[in-house]
Amino acid sequence: MLLDSSGSCPDFADISKVAFKLRSVLPQTFKVIRLVLTSPLSSASCERSFSAMKLVLNDLRTNMDDERLNSLMLLFSSKNIVDRLDIRDVIKKWIGCVRRYEMRQMMFSALKC
Repeated sequence: MLLDSSGSCPDFADISKVAFKLRSVLPQTFKVIRLVLTSPLSSASCERSFSAMKLVLNDLRTNMDDERLNSLMLLFSSKNIVDRLDIRDVIKKWIGCVRRYEMRQMMFSALKC
């Protein structure tokens, strides 16, 4: 069913198109193909994250809580966005905030753009 006219298996994109058309008839096959298409081929992104964490967690910062580590990792991984921020605007908003929680929410909403 998933073979072409010559009897060979086409590339995975063609198989996924056929499986999508037949998803009501072959729901489990469609689920497997969807999983294969979304699974990473390597662990490079995970390894990059650990390399970044080694840079963020130096000897002076080993005793920080998870929330701070998550915030620093987010800033580190979004470096291209953070570099475009105007530090004066950030300082003004920080001074104007009543609580740090409000500032953190504002910063993370700016990074999601």
